[in-house]
Amino acid sequence: MNKDEYWQSVGFMVNTRALEGLSPETRDALERAYADAAAYGTEQVEAAAAESVERMKAEGVNFYDMDLTPFVETMATFYDAHSGDLPDGFFAAVDATRTAQ
Repeated sequence: MNKDEYWQSVGFMVNTRALEGLSPETRDALERAYADAAAYGTEQVEAAAAESVERMKAEGVNFYDMDLTPFVETMATFYDAHSGDLPDGFFAAVDATRTAQ
């Protein structure tokens, strides 16, 4: 089943001066810990989603794949017209994160 959904996330922020003040070893350890925690969190969310889908299927829910291209194109047009104060290149960066499903 293709779950092309908007991923929810948690944003972590750090004081730039404090981060830059860390030793290279400490900063590297912090960045590795962040990557490890992010991978673990993704693993947990995916497992919970898969369990939920299986439970719903067992109760008779049907899932269907559909072409989302028209929705993506419509929303791209919408966001182009309503981008407000988003930084230049924002949508190009978003598009760059898309992966083939």
